Order: sequence, then C-alpha cells, then structure tokens
Amino acid sequence: MGRVGSKAAGGTLPPMAGLFTHLFDSEYRQREDIDTLRLDAELDADNIGRLGRELQATTQRLDRTELVLEAMFLYLENQGLMNRETLARLVQEVDELDGKRDGRARVKPTDG
Repeated sequence: MGRVGSKAAGGTLPPMAGLFTHLFDSEYRQREDIDTLRLDAELDADNIGRLGRELQATTQRLDRTELVLEAMFLYLENQGLMNRETLARLVQEVDELDGKRDGRARVKPTDG
C-alpha cells in the first residue's frame, strides 16, 4: 500500500488537500481583493476631498472675478465711458475672434 505524503517527497496528496488548498487560496485572494478595494476607496475619498476643496477655491475666485468686473463696468458706466449695449457688443466681438461663437475667449488678449 502506498504512503500518503507530499508530491515533493515522492508521495501523493491526500484527496482533501486540493480542496483545502483551493479554499484557503481563494480566501487569501479574497482578502487581498478586499484590502485593495479598501485602499482604492480611501484614495478615492482623499481625491474627492481634494477636488471638493479645489472646486470651492475656484468658485471663490470666480465669484471675486465677477464682483471686480461688475465694479469696473459700473465705474465705466458712471464715467459715461461704457453702457450695457456697447459692452454686450464688445463681448460678442471678443467671443468671435477665434471664429466660433461659444461664449469663450480663446484668443489671448492683446498687450495694447
């Protein structure tokens, strides 16, 4: 009768060894997957937090820019140098400098 032992020792594996190896390897892989997912979730949470802070800072800069532009326009209007119709026409002209009417200034402003 043959001896039950490892293949490396020249014997054969017991019939249940393959099942146990499969079960424990599977559990180990699942734990690795869970750990990887946990780390990914933590990184995603960090990125979401960072992006939220960047969005808030950008929104604050945009709000400040709108405030300054409105103040500058009111100054020009009060000085009689500009009115809303002229401003609207100039905005449209600048918008179309790049050949597209898309609400964006894609052409860099001139120095003079």
